[in-house]
Amino acid sequence: MKAFEGAPARYKELFKAEFLSNALPSKLAKGHSSFFYLSIAIPKDTLPGFYEGEIIIENGTCHETITLEIEVLNLDFQWPGKVRGLFLPGVLYSQKRGNNWSTDFWNKENLKHYFRFFRSRGYNSPIFYHVSPKIKFKNGKGIYDWSEINRIIQEVRSVGIEGPAGLDLRLVAAAVSGAAKGLFKEDGITPKEVHAAQAEAYPDQAKEYFREAVKDLLEFADKNHWGPVFLFADEEVNNTPGQKKARVDAFTPVLVNIAGPEQTAMIDNPYGGWWIPDDRGERYNIAKRIYVLWTREGLERTRKNGASVLTYNSGLRRANGLYQLACGSDGHYQWADNWCNWQKSMWTYSMTTPDGCFTSLPLEREREGFGDWFYGEEHIRMEEFLRKTGRKDDAERMKKSRMKILGIMENSVTYNRMLGMLSDAELDAIRRKFIMEIDYARRIMNLSPLRPKKTINEKEKKLSAEALPLKSLVRPRNVDSIFVAGPPQIDGVPERLWRKPGNVATDFQWQTSAIPSLKKGRTEEEFKKLLPSGTSTRFLHGEKGLYIYIGCNHVNPTACRERTNGDGDMRYDDSIEIFFFLDELTPRYRFIINAKGRHCWLRDQESITNSIRCATRFRKNGGIDQEIFIPWSDFGLEDAPANGTKWLINICRLWRGQLSDWVQYHTGRGSLGDGGILNFINPAVQNDHADGRIAGAPRFVSVGNIFSCEIALKQPDQINLLYGTLTDSEGRSFKMPPISLEGGRNKIWFSLPDSTAAGNARLDLRTDKGIIFPTVKFELVL
Repeated sequence: MKAFEGAPARYKELFKAEFLSNALPSKLAKGHSSFFYLSIAIPKDTLPGFYEGEIIIENGTCHETITLEIEVLNLDFQWPGKVRGLFLPGVLYSQKRGNNWSTDFWNKENLKHYFRFFRSRGYNSPIFYHVSPKIKFKNGKGIYDWSEINRIIQEVRSVGIEGPAGLDLRLVAAAVSGAAKGLFKEDGITPKEVHAAQAEAYPDQAKEYFREAVKDLLEFADKNHWGPVFLFADEEVNNTPGQKKARVDAFTPVLVNIAGPEQTAMIDNPYGGWWIPDDRGERYNIAKRIYVLWTREGLERTRKNGASVLTYNSGLRRANGLYQLACGSDGHYQWADNWCNWQKSMWTYSMTTPDGCFTSLPLEREREGFGDWFYGEEHIRMEEFLRKTGRKDDAERMKKSRMKILGIMENSVTYNRMLGMLSDAELDAIRRKFIMEIDYARRIMNLSPLRPKKTINEKEKKLSAEALPLKSLVRPRNVDSIFVAGPPQIDGVPERLWRKPGNVATDFQWQTSAIPSLKKGRTEEEFKKLLPSGTSTRFLHGEKGLYIYIGCNHVNPTACRERTNGDGDMRYDDSIEIFFFLDELTPRYRFIINAKGRHCWLRDQESITNSIRCATRFRKNGGIDQEIFIPWSDFGLEDAPANGTKWLINICRLWRGQLSDWVQYHTGRGSLGDGGILNFINPAVQNDHADGRIAGAPRFVSVGNIFSCEIALKQPDQINLLYGTLTDSEGRSFKMPPISLEGGRNKIWFSLPDSTAAGNARLDLRTDKGIIFPTVKFELVL
């Protein structure tokens, strides 16, 4: 539920988070649904076992009861990893400050409330960005007032947060650079002057001033008992060219020299030898390497260097816990909380008031992920214990089981995309699998069991299901790619061959993030007339590859820099981007072409060499025609997709600084969004679509949990009865009473009987009309 009480009205358009309130809505419209987040606190002295209770919802006339069962384990929960943190403002909000980069409830009165909340959510290590002391220079020497960051850190320590505090010194670096150039007067430096002092090269005198500032800071921190701290000169170095790289390369050696490699951090975006191979953490021998992108090669090299593996910015989501396990990370930091750019957007996931904090759904989701992370670490500890005590076969079985769950992380982009597809039910089942195997290991070691034995209710032996027709949901946009035996000429001159029924994607829409600025100063009627520039894209395919035609109005080639093919920054030009998602097991591909005809081909954000051919023709009226050929080999394919194959796709255009999409996306430089569909059609081939289709089935399912999948039928107008049979690992079958299907697409929720045996299971589905669905195979976890 959104809880804007106590926050300025202007926040309503900027908040990213769904804030949770302790109030329930007094009214709910007929036919509408509302989701509620329930948090249950278990007293520390609660004995292990199963506990039942009820949740009752009533409004005077209606009375609904939901039975709730909680299992309390014989295990003391510990927060996982070494550090878990958020980026937070390093300065307090002030109306006198020109640009705060923080919410107005980030003030001295609210700090204690906030950090108590911070600790309660499992965080133990804040990173403070834009630390900005008051600075004066007198007789060539800097005088630093660290009182503001001191106030913040004292509040951190007062509530028992003991992890290291990270300090972002980019504004200090900019300030001393300005002093070295003689820009500042003795009466102090204004924030505007600090911003102007940022540069792409820094003189030696600036480094000497910075050295003295760091010494002064560390002495002040020691005198005021700050506890552990680490420092960095800037973050996301490889994300922004120029100033960031110059600042990090100029001042990081100073930090390593004065603070030491253990107290210096490198916070960067790409690493691992596949995007930008230069690892500045390794170059400067830094112990804390906090990276957004990791690869298996990067992890191995970092551990070989003896440095800490830390992750950054993988999103406030539950699946992040499994990512930490796959990396073997020492901790995670997420951007950000209480960050606010008042003109554009916010990264704010809590709301602090004098009475305490409102949490939000994203923060609570990450907290759930900390739980999965902990059980994974406990699984690893038990495996190591078995190995040390001579039970190598049992230890190896635990390791293989965990690797089956986590898989191999070749790079974090592909891996995190895979994690994002896991449902809550599947994440619950993975957690239960960890618990089940920890419990088994404890029992064979004659340790106290983790879980008590549960009595099976013999009545619960039926497989039950419920169907929801998806005809009421918004259908994705579709475009066809038509097979042609004779391909078009790639010369920029469109021929009639391109014009096939259903193969054009047009009618682009403004990205939702662009709409507020476009509406500014216009009436609603004027805004409706402000349509995106005309863009159309057509698709054909043949035996050798995919053919794409792009036609755009109002093209401005002068809005493109001189670039070479492969330069991903051409997305900032007047350009088109096309996103391709073949399936869950393959990388995502992205094609960018600018108005000058330069192109870039990316695989999971890595620009790669390719065999793509492009041709561009400028029209006399200012428009443009572009023809593109992408060989199947550049998609990692040997042959053309089979007739009826569907890919997720989106097409985005940047024009005059405004973004428009074929499938509307909310923010950023385009993405798949909810995804449109590219259908591969060969009119000469008649496919038999008698069988049903199934999607979204999980790999792991736990007894007592409900899991779901989507099914599709050839003839959507018929009403079908769906029958199902569940077969467990012991060969026992559980029949499902038939349920009705309406329309072509349905979402089915299955509830498994308690008496189902753990292990590999299968679910076979069919309809009364003889339509058979692919078998759903999964592992059942008790």
